[in-house]
Amino acid sequence: MTWPEISTEDFPARRDDEPSSLRQDIIDELSDHFVCALNRELLKNPDEQVARQRVLIQFGDPIKVARQLWLDEMKEKIMSQRILTGVAVAMAVCGFIAVGLVWSMVQQNKRVNLLLLERLDQQASPSANEAEGMIQIGFQLVQEGDPQKPAKGFTGTLTNEDGKAESFSLDVVVDETGKLDFGPLPWGKYYLKLHAPWDETAILKSFVTIPGRDYSQTIVCPDGPPEKVPVKFQVRWPEGLDAKEWVVLCDFRYPPKGREPVPYVLKGRRSIQGHVWMYEQDSKDPHHGVYLIDSENRVTVCPLGARGTYQDTTFDKLDFQTDTRLRQGEYHLPVCYLLQKSLLPHLTELGNHTSFDMLTLAPFSNPSMRIENRVRIGTGYSAFVNVSEKLKLGSRLQDRLNGPLNSHRIEQIHGIQLPEQSMFSADTGQMNVWEIKLPPAEITSSYLEKVEHNLSGSL
Repeated sequence: MTWPEISTEDFPARRDDEPSSLRQDIIDELSDHFVCALNRELLKNPDEQVARQRVLIQFGDPIKVARQLWLDEMKEKIMSQRILTGVAVAMAVCGFIAVGLVWSMVQQNKRVNLLLLERLDQQASPSANEAEGMIQIGFQLVQEGDPQKPAKGFTGTLTNEDGKAESFSLDVVVDETGKLDFGPLPWGKYYLKLHAPWDETAILKSFVTIPGRDYSQTIVCPDGPPEKVPVKFQVRWPEGLDAKEWVVLCDFRYPPKGREPVPYVLKGRRSIQGHVWMYEQDSKDPHHGVYLIDSENRVTVCPLGARGTYQDTTFDKLDFQTDTRLRQGEYHLPVCYLLQKSLLPHLTELGNHTSFDMLTLAPFSNPSMRIENRVRIGTGYSAFVNVSEKLKLGSRLQDRLNGPLNSHRIEQIHGIQLPEQSMFSADTGQMNVWEIKLPPAEITSSYLEKVEHNLSGSL
């Protein structure tokens, strides 16, 4: 499902120096967070309206969150542009700028002095602080599995998200007792982002403070970085296909947000006491998130170039093993490729492939998938691409696709975009067997009806 419904028009006016994919990347990232949260809520309560309302209560207005993320990404560019503008104006009217700077410094000193006086008044007279709307905000961080043990080494960023001109963010380091104290602050709406000492982050749901009542919360944090666990693959090969002549390429990576061009990275996440902690795998790790699987369900990492591009190889050069190792957490498979062994010496061309026409059975989907935007296709859904040959469509299905469902030429279809995500979980103390279900070698009307039935049940 695609929710919440955020469009690129919900952001501030587009800027000339804004990256072309920034807005869509933000929408994709938020949609992923909201859909995951909605799925968790649906497990608790099957009423979708109630589940959506709970997610909105947790995260707040998605449009406001999207605008704030956009501002965070563009802040440096906006400030740079303002500095350049200021320099140009200074050359013409330096006298006025000097006066303005002096006046600004005086006003800033006044605000600082007023804030110091308010803090002193708050310590001396709590009732006066309450009248001014200042409340104490703090969090107690404890370790997972031992709530009596404080979590150390974490930092927190508290952001006021009232959407006002005076909105601000504060960074605080947790003390030895696990206390994350932000001191007295104006009442309003906030959200907290936690940073673990091993580069794992969690964004907590928004909360609202009210005048006269301090806010505190206990948060359970991971007791260490996610461990590496063995993962096995089990491919469900289509009937009538000689699996010995084929391999499956699974690419679990995502492109980092807001930077182009950059290598793709493998992202994972794990849930601890209702909070989602997200992390990126080290790009230098040999277990990098792109795998080749043979007919015996053996797995090996796919050779990659310096920037994460596929590299040519041959089947006999690959070191297949019974399993691979990944850090514990959840992973989304945006797209997998089915290709003959004879194409392994031409993997570089796969990365340069112009596009693949897709059979799209999901709403708001794109019938053309390029390698570089596979994450955009895979956000909320998963895609299967047969690189070696085009998909075979039954005659009844071709008749149906000649109607409203089809928006591109049937004879060029290389893959099928499924109406759901392919999610996998790796954890300690369990058998991590990831099943890859490939569509039938011939896409028939009965298969289409099955997929459409699953799609209608998820709406």
